[in-house]
Amino acid sequence: MAGPVISRDELTRQAGDLIVDLAFFQRGEKLPRKAGKFEARLENAAERVGMATQDVAKLLPRMFKSYHSARLAIEKFKASKWAYATADVKSQIGNLFGENFLTETPWLYLGRFPKYFDAIAYRMEKLAAGALERDKGFTQDIAADWQKYVERAEADSLDQAFNIELINFRWQLEEYRISCFAQPIGTMFSISQQRLDKQWAKVER
Repeated sequence: MAGPVISRDELTRQAGDLIVDLAFFQRGEKLPRKAGKFEARLENAAERVGMATQDVAKLLPRMFKSYHSARLAIEKFKASKWAYATADVKSQIGNLFGENFLTETPWLYLGRFPKYFDAIAYRMEKLAAGALERDKGFTQDIAADWQKYVERAEADSLDQAFNIELINFRWQLEEYRISCFAQPIGTMFSISQQRLDKQWAKVER
């Protein structure tokens, strides 16, 4: 199921890097700055890697299964009146599955990928039931926020700047999609356009 997204060799490489990153850096622990603490972390390296391997092995099949379901849902919508929605979700999927997505996506949100794809499938089902105008309105609002994110991310990249608030905005926007298009799927936290605007204010500080 991962074939359309990533080659087997690349999946193996990224998954390996993710396991190491998750084992030693993405559990909310601070990086060891003293030799003693560094050596202490290495002492249980095998256990850490084992736990991370299990976590990644659980996530990947769920991720690609839900992606496959979303892709099948999208393919059902051929009529021109739905073209804007299929273009939007295809772009969303492309942004989720960006280059090195397994290693560059924070683990907290990587674990949400199955929900993001489930929300896409739900959205398409809802469209078929006649929620077209409401869907269009949300699509336009999200497109404006996404464009702000892209422009700022590109500027920060040129300046070699790192802005954690911008990263938070990017993933809050993904949760906002669920809130708009697929509320029954459930968001990770309370999110609204007002909360997004407040987060953007933090980006611009």
